[in-house]
Amino acid sequence: LDLRTPKPHIAILKAEGLSAAIVDVSGDIYVHGVPPSGEPFVIGIQHPRDSDTLLLRLRVTDLAVVTSGDYQRKYEIKDRTFNHIFDPRTGWPVAEAVSVTVLAKTATLADALATAVMVLGSRAGLELIEAYPDVEALVVTCSPSGELLLFRSSGFAKYEMPP
Repeated sequence: LDLRTPKPHIAILKAEGLSAAIVDVSGDIYVHGVPPSGEPFVIGIQHPRDSDTLLLRLRVTDLAVVTSGDYQRKYEIKDRTFNHIFDPRTGWPVAEAVSVTVLAKTATLADALATAVMVLGSRAGLELIEAYPDVEALVVTCSPSGELLLFRSSGFAKYEMPP
């Protein structure tokens, strides 16, 4: 499996001469080209604790934007909420990161890294991201008081739009 090349549907769009498109497959987004306005596409990252609010907006071109989090797919057992991403080292759902967004050249790579960073947590996860050229990430955690804490890889901020 080559994680460096675009998925086949992107290759088809490019082969057909489509100069710009957004492909969204279950929340895994790939942005191809630039729309007629000449400005990069804007992709919003959902606030992990308020589904009606955007946490950040990103300007992207020819990149995948994939978010993994603890807030879309979850379940309750005896009044406790658990998310769907498990740490294979412990057998328990991940606890530190509430959301991880990865920008990469392919959605396959971005998805794999987003899940891995959810498991690894902010420090080790961002160390992993820094080992990949042309990959950036945002890790969101929650303080004990419930405040969101945002941790960015070294080049993530260049994609962010002002609030």
